[in-house]
Amino acid sequence: MTADDMVWLAQSVGFAFIRASGREALVWNEPAGELVGDATTLEGALAAATGVSEDDSELTALLSDAAEEGRSARTIGRFRVLAFADGENRVAVLIPEALGVASDVHRRAAATDLSAAVSHELSNVLGAILGWATLARRSGKIGASIDRALSQIETSARGGHATARHLLDTARGRIVVSNAAIEASRMLREVTDALAPKAEEQGVALSLIGTDDVSLAGASADFFTVAWNLTQNAIEATPLGGKVTVELSSSDEAVTLSVTDEGEGIPEENRKRVFEPYFSTKESGTGLGLALVRRAVDALDGEIDFSPVRIGTRFICTFPPEKQKRPPRSPKPPRRRSGVLARGTPRGKRVLVVDDDKAMRDLLTTTLGLAGAEVVTASSGAEALDSTGDFDLVLLDMGLGDTRGDQLLSALRRERRIGAAALVSGATLPPDVTIEGSPDTWLRKPFEIDDLLAAVSHLLGGDQAEPGDAQSN
Repeated sequence: MTADDMVWLAQSVGFAFIRASGREALVWNEPAGELVGDATTLEGALAAATGVSEDDSELTALLSDAAEEGRSARTIGRFRVLAFADGENRVAVLIPEALGVASDVHRRAAATDLSAAVSHELSNVLGAILGWATLARRSGKIGASIDRALSQIETSARGGHATARHLLDTARGRIVVSNAAIEASRMLREVTDALAPKAEEQGVALSLIGTDDVSLAGASADFFTVAWNLTQNAIEATPLGGKVTVELSSSDEAVTLSVTDEGEGIPEENRKRVFEPYFSTKESGTGLGLALVRRAVDALDGEIDFSPVRIGTRFICTFPPEKQKRPPRSPKPPRRRSGVLARGTPRGKRVLVVDDDKAMRDLLTTTLGLAGAEVVTASSGAEALDSTGDFDLVLLDMGLGDTRGDQLLSALRRERRIGAAALVSGATLPPDVTIEGSPDTWLRKPFEIDDLLAAVSHLLGGDQAEPGDAQSN
């Protein structure tokens, strides 16, 4: 079989195929094009396709063996890669994804499914944390230090959820370029405040040096990812008694964020792999933190670099300044804090809560119970269908273990046992939701307690149909 035959075969079955004259003059087929990117050498193309560095020992051995013996096969990263001599001073490389690695389409689908599952679980956890913190702050008189701690818990939960939702959108290909203003100074203060207990626990002094009112354009979740991961990594790298310095500055040309630790520094042999996904020198590390940072910096049209300092390492991120300042925002009206509910109070109403996460069920039950509702809970679709009686309102989690929330909603409506309905989810509704399964409203996790009560009051406050006569919007 000639190399041309191999090109045709690889193209037909969707395998990545790369040819090079020497180590340059690259030619590749369509499946390889998505993996190779803008590489200009064979080593660079293989590194980009397999996710390893250009000086990876297996990659080097593959090409060396192919040149000396005419053919070679090695596992590089997660890929099985074949290389063979293709005439004088030419090498051809085949990445047969059928050999244990799914196609790019399947990899993306798997990544999306995994991201959706992670987002769902994080939404449950963060929603419960946020809700219980809010209830704790309203439970009575609390000291200033406890109030501050609960405030930090709420801030961290909101920031973490925004990041998880942003990553899910990215995995699904719904990348929306945002030119909104990021209040970088405020967000950086929130990040350092939230990580202060971790620094104190490890005996590390954490300081923030920054100019007030620094902003840049982009998605807040991206800047949160950068600030959180760099600061947390610096704290973990710094020994007892050391110091971590986070600094934010701005000029007409750029916004600069620098994070400096006093750790042992990055060994020379690891510097090329710092931003490589899954590469970590920590025993319990995932190797994803700095890879996510680089992706977030790219999304903000910025640049990131690092350098050794007298003691430790400094990471420096530069971003373009916000091009258009937003007009001053009108102050938001204060949230209702009196405890007086709107016209549609849940007091005396019968509510069915269906969620497979116990912490979320308990939070919803406590919140609605304090508002005077009679709450019945179910941890699955089957348990919900086994419940007795009619309900003025049903709150359903979208991702139940045995069914989807919209499918359960359809079944409950067919039984004509419910009035209004709200679906609760950490992600967007799927496109195949039927009219019968469409809720009257949708609550996105994590939500504020006031948002929950406002939604419930709205659903119960209008001229709602009697149970059994509900119509979906």
